[in-house]
Amino acid sequence: MLLLAMIAGAMAAEPTCPAGEALVFGCVLEDGQPLAVCATADLSPTSGGAHVLLGKKGKALTFPQAPTERPFRYDRYTRPMTTYLSLDFEHEGARYRISDDESEGQTWRGLVITRGEKEESLSCEASSVTGSLMALEGKLPEPPPN
Repeated sequence: MLLLAMIAGAMAAEPTCPAGEALVFGCVLEDGQPLAVCATADLSPTSGGAHVLLGKKGKALTFPQAPTERPFRYDRYTRPMTTYLSLDFEHEGARYRISDDESEGQTWRGLVITRGEKEESLSCEASSVTGSLMALEGKLPEPPPN
């Protein structure tokens, strides 16, 4: 009985997207919250949409509310044996950065939330990672130059 309850709890925490959207990147964060980056099949710099779901159903942050909004900044930095991918957005005074990084065989995937001077970093459970932010390459509007 206890095993069934544990399995049901684990299944409920899996990152999922609404019907008609694909999971681009997802994981379960170290605090147990599912994180999902979802996109419509027609996502391009001029059409379709993407959004982020963070948390369990019923209590999840869904950003943006309308997936056709374009509030994201996608960045990629590469050099030999290193790729840093990130998807950034701001919501209610906080800055969110979803990272999908690999450098010389080491990986870090997770979420960093910055509110003022306070920064919270949540790693993805390695066994729960699905997809890659690389799937967003060329599908979101180019970020403005720094």
